[in-house]
Amino acid sequence: MKRRHQMPQQSEIVFTASEMVPYCKTGGLADVLGALPTALKEQGARVTVFIPYYRQVAEWAEKGGYALPIVIDRLGFHLPGYTGEACVREFIEQSGVRVLFIDLPMAYDRDQLYTEDGVDYADNLSRFSIFSKASLEACKILDIRPDILHAHDWQASMAIVYLKTHYQRDSFFENTKSVLTIHNLGYQGRFPSDQFQAVDLPWDYFTPDTLEYFGQVNVLKGGIIFADQITT
Repeated sequence: MKRRHQMPQQSEIVFTASEMVPYCKTGGLADVLGALPTALKEQGARVTVFIPYYRQVAEWAEKGGYALPIVIDRLGFHLPGYTGEACVREFIEQSGVRVLFIDLPMAYDRDQLYTEDGVDYADNLSRFSIFSKASLEACKILDIRPDILHAHDWQASMAIVYLKTHYQRDSFFENTKSVLTIHNLGYQGRFPSDQFQAVDLPWDYFTPDTLEYFGQVNVLKGGIIFADQITT
């Protein structure tokens, strides 16, 4: 009889993803995020999930009568085109999984998650770069020291890129390994080269062996290159 693999006791796992049931959903990614963290929690891990605080999340909370208290009231950030402060809200699921929402109305208080009338939001690169960086900063403020940072699809890939660039010498993350799961290779987060400044990295990282892909920014490629492990 096969033994079920058990996570090391009290491993700290942090997920970053752009959607998760029951809070917000456009596809199967949300279903995975609704199930996998709970399964790992049941195996003894400490699990935290970061997702953006979309309008859909606020509507879910209002409809269900759930309070989403603010656990970080001022999370400062600076990326080209966006400078200011976000806050972080919290919800503890019945399983014990901790869900943290990056609340920045200028980026996430919109009718849809990624598009308007079928067209991608023009600032999606900035929106999800902010989300990725804010998730890592929130870990530091809340003293969440991940053994594993598990990012999903291109929208969360910059968290892995930042881990290996901005935070490369930060002792807080010295024991953190990264995993990138690709749910749909058709969505790679490709943007014109003149948007590269939105990720707040030196142009040294806009090269064929980093985030450049046939003259464009390719965020998923960056995640693939910098991740310690890749799954599909």
